[in-house]
Amino acid sequence: MNLALIEQYKELHSTSVYGKTSEQDAAMYSKIIKSEGYKSILDFGCGQSMLVKNLRAPKVARYDPAIAELSKIPDGRFDCVICSDVMEHILEEDVPEIFEQIQSKSDDCIFTIHVGEANLSLPDGRNCHVTVKPFSWWLEQIMEYWKEGSVHRAMNPRFTIIAKGVRS
Repeated sequence: MNLALIEQYKELHSTSVYGKTSEQDAAMYSKIIKSEGYKSILDFGCGQSMLVKNLRAPKVARYDPAIAELSKIPDGRFDCVICSDVMEHILEEDVPEIFEQIQSKSDDCIFTIHVGEANLSLPDGRNCHVTVKPFSWWLEQIMEYWKEGSVHRAMNPRFTIIAKGVRS
């Protein structure tokens, strides 16, 4: 993972309210969690979000490498990882590493990905969405790592995919 980029996000988090988009989707995530029977959830790349407070699951945890108190990835495995508005903040060359990190925590992941530019810039001037790719590109990447990928919601510029079963 690109440490210089993480430092950019650390600075952004320390100076502004940022990374709360997932809270808008709490009802959708809760519905998926209930229908799939997930009991433990990891909010991977949670930002400043308190999404986990709104999820109906017995075990919930948060992780974000750019927020000091959340920068240690929780131990153990989870029934599902939620990765909401995170992947577009990862450099393209780091996407495989992040997918592998997610898979070390769960076989299933709910991805919500924004396919356009962000309204904010990083302290170094780059757009906060450092990997802006079309839906088809993201779906192809996900399907290289998971056996199943069903589109749950496609509302331009964001879409949600439920990915299940790690490819070996």
